[in-house]
Amino acid sequence: MMGSWLHARVADLRSAVRGEAIDTALWIGTAVALVTLIFSIALAQAAVLLTGLLWLYNIARTRGRHFRLSPLLPPVTAFVVARIAAIPLSIDPAGSMDAFRTEIPFYILFYVIHSTWDARREDRLRAVILLVFTAALVAVAIGFIRYAQGFDERLTSTTSGYYTLGMFLATVFAMVFALGRNKDIFPQRWIWLLTSAILLIGLLFTFNRLHWVVAALAALVVGLLRERRILLILAILGIAAVATVEPLQDRFLQLLDAGGNMSGRDVIWRGAWMLIADRPVFGFGLRTFTKVFPLFDEVPDKGVGSWHNDYLQVYMDSGLVALIPFVAIIGVALYLGWKNHQRWPSGSLQRDINAASVLAIGCFALAGGMLDSLLSILFRTLIALTAVLYMQRPPCDDTQPELRQ
Repeated sequence: MMGSWLHARVADLRSAVRGEAIDTALWIGTAVALVTLIFSIALAQAAVLLTGLLWLYNIARTRGRHFRLSPLLPPVTAFVVARIAAIPLSIDPAGSMDAFRTEIPFYILFYVIHSTWDARREDRLRAVILLVFTAALVAVAIGFIRYAQGFDERLTSTTSGYYTLGMFLATVFAMVFALGRNKDIFPQRWIWLLTSAILLIGLLFTFNRLHWVVAALAALVVGLLRERRILLILAILGIAAVATVEPLQDRFLQLLDAGGNMSGRDVIWRGAWMLIADRPVFGFGLRTFTKVFPLFDEVPDKGVGSWHNDYLQVYMDSGLVALIPFVAIIGVALYLGWKNHQRWPSGSLQRDINAASVLAIGCFALAGGMLDSLLSILFRTLIALTAVLYMQRPPCDDTQPELRQ
């Protein structure tokens, strides 16, 4: 069985890179960005930029014939426009200009996927999902090697530290756990269980309490719906790890006393409250935390550079004109996910991937990371994918759409 599954997945990869040249190049570019984001910021961002430039060329070449519309397009575009507008309206426009290097250009990935991915190309859907899962497993392996050799005190990514790895693993774990019954992704249950366990253990050793919580919530949702026995096994595994590894015990005890172990977030948020009414419409500008934060003498980490909450960060940076569409993006994406669940046939790959994507979007909505230069690549892919599935969903009277393998 494993041999035939491996043969089929290799066939998927070969098939995925076939087709019209520009379309194939765009898919490869997005896949490279997703696979490399946890290993190299340079490779991931280069892949996004090159793919974006190729997409713009294709839009010009075809006179916009391949540009698509969906309910998610208006809030995403409004958010991007608001973030750009926050630069000249900033209290420090020169400092905010750095966003043109680290943030603004990379929003184009959403538009690339939104306009070019084909929900009926199951070969490409399977390939990109499995590539991301493989990248997560490799990241855990590298993290444990560095941890065992004493290079790091916790599992970290090779590009951006333990926070990025923790959120990446929490999100991928949620997707893996949701796809456990899809035989195209996991041909045997033990493979799915082993993958889930590796990701869970890796996540535990990042020592990120918030990411533990969102992964536990994701597992609880899937477990209560259809994986109660496996949920129990993973819970026992997690408890055993916490009980036998002293650093995990310490972090877990801190989690139980979250109010007394906020790592300075209480001071940061108190400082934000002091400024909350100063510039409510357009905010202070991107990258202005160090210019406006009033309580640096009280915060434990003097090198802190952000508001440590995505929603607060958007509001303080770019005001209500950005926060409203930012919240709308999440709400609309979840709504589209629900409509996709109703329309795509039960047991289809599209319906399963939609469920996994919605769960992962929920993880981002709770834990943040949506503004992170690397994690945002995954987030934008997930919301764009829900829009693609929505735009290409089968009509009400057609529950068995023709799918291209």
